[in-house]
Amino acid sequence: MPAIPLAAALVLAGCGGGAGKAEDGTVTLYGNDPQNPLIPSNTQESEGGKIVDAMWSGLLKYNPDTGKAENEMATSITPSEKNTVFDIKFKKGWKFQDGTEVKADNFINAWNYAAYAPNAQNDAAFFSDIKGYKDVHPADEKAKPAADKMSGLQKVNDYEFKVTLSSPNITFKQKLGYNAFYPMPDQFFAAKDKDQWAKKPVGNGPFKFVDYQPSVQTTLQRWDGYTGKDKPTVDKVEFKVYQSQDAAYRDLESGNLDFMEMVPPSALVENKYQKDLDGRTLGGTVMSDQFLAIPQYLDPAWRNPDLVHGISMAIDRAQITEQIFNNARKPMDGFVPDSVPGSAPNACGQYCEFHPQQAKALVQRSGYRGVIPIQSNADGGHKEWIEAVVNSVNKALRGSGVSLRFDPVPTFQVLRQQQQSHQLTGMTRGTWNYDFPSPDSELAAQYETGGSSNFIGYSNPGFDAKLKQARAASTEQEAAADFEAAEGMLTASMPHIPLWSEQGIAGYSDKIRSVKLNKLKRVADLSSIRLAK
Repeated sequence: MPAIPLAAALVLAGCGGGAGKAEDGTVTLYGNDPQNPLIPSNTQESEGGKIVDAMWSGLLKYNPDTGKAENEMATSITPSEKNTVFDIKFKKGWKFQDGTEVKADNFINAWNYAAYAPNAQNDAAFFSDIKGYKDVHPADEKAKPAADKMSGLQKVNDYEFKVTLSSPNITFKQKLGYNAFYPMPDQFFAAKDKDQWAKKPVGNGPFKFVDYQPSVQTTLQRWDGYTGKDKPTVDKVEFKVYQSQDAAYRDLESGNLDFMEMVPPSALVENKYQKDLDGRTLGGTVMSDQFLAIPQYLDPAWRNPDLVHGISMAIDRAQITEQIFNNARKPMDGFVPDSVPGSAPNACGQYCEFHPQQAKALVQRSGYRGVIPIQSNADGGHKEWIEAVVNSVNKALRGSGVSLRFDPVPTFQVLRQQQQSHQLTGMTRGTWNYDFPSPDSELAAQYETGGSSNFIGYSNPGFDAKLKQARAASTEQEAAADFEAAEGMLTASMPHIPLWSEQGIAGYSDKIRSVKLNKLKRVADLSSIRLAK
């Protein structure tokens, strides 16, 4: 059965965000241990992102129904000089949870801290557009930076600042709702030990930190000093850590978990989740995709286009999305999901289609022989589909001398550490949840040289130049054409093998009357939660 239409599934019982009467009660949500201490500019993965996004507010936010960027703290963001200069004005009186006011210096200092190479922030590359970034973050990250502040940030007054980019970027404004751009309180900069500060962090958003119990849960409480438009009504939220999606789903069924943004494959079989949850489900297309990533620092033979194209063409995406996901996934035909504005249709062409005979011929032509492992965390509901991919490829390539093998690692944290430290020993499964609604979100982070999530070490100067050309475009249509051309370059070398995009299916307990699933981030929209009477 196809996923429930977005308009019907994501807006329930006429419930929106907006201010509402506070309700007593704690809501529990599926989660995992954050990879890093809770500092926005060092938070890159989804589990830490859920918590950080609940604790902070940015200049922009992303509409849960459409994924579009809208003003949150910002009153205006005005581009000039062909998207090179951005004048940013924001609301007076917005407070951090320690009672201090958010001012321009809190943005400027936070962005400079994030970009400064010695601070080793995971999201530093998000600031690479800003003039002076190379002075604070040299290409050789071990070299001493020439400066500790970017020249492209200029304070106008306490509630206005200007950002000057090193070159035009039509997508820059859309980025400003991402967590890397959140403001930080003065106490953060005064703290000598930032990781220690992050054990009890202070944000400026709707929820404040209570505590974190490793391998158990993170607890947040509604902050009544929040002055934003979308005030939450629930008293507390707990992000509970589970060793498997199936264990979490059993808790969801029994009422010991209140929300799970993605039910496991076992619950999708014959629409089992619909009976289990008695209609307490959400569905619809989300901006998210899965892929197999090929570390460029491992065996050079793995970068042979014939080998990679052959493996990709040996994957029966249509059968796997039907049998494993019950059509809650959609086969990818490119590197950007079609739910993302500006995505290119059929960018991958025949190489994302199932052609077993051609696949075997290409693999044999590559000359490679051997077993290639696929690494994934064993605690995230990935076992079934990875085994299905392995079986599909091995059946199509039987007799070629090439096969795949599932090689699980214990936890998501371990997998992330291996990715970031370049210690992978095989292909790795990946999931990309969009940071902002543009192809540039995934193309830049995953494939641009030095990209914030380019863990495989891919580098293509021609691709980098094409992305720069797309950002310099005068219109969204021109930018989309350049992004499409960039995808064509990826198709030629295929550093990632695209698999499928998500038709998100979430479930909630009978404790919740209504809730929305954020289309962009694939998480619960906490401000929309209303409890059953």
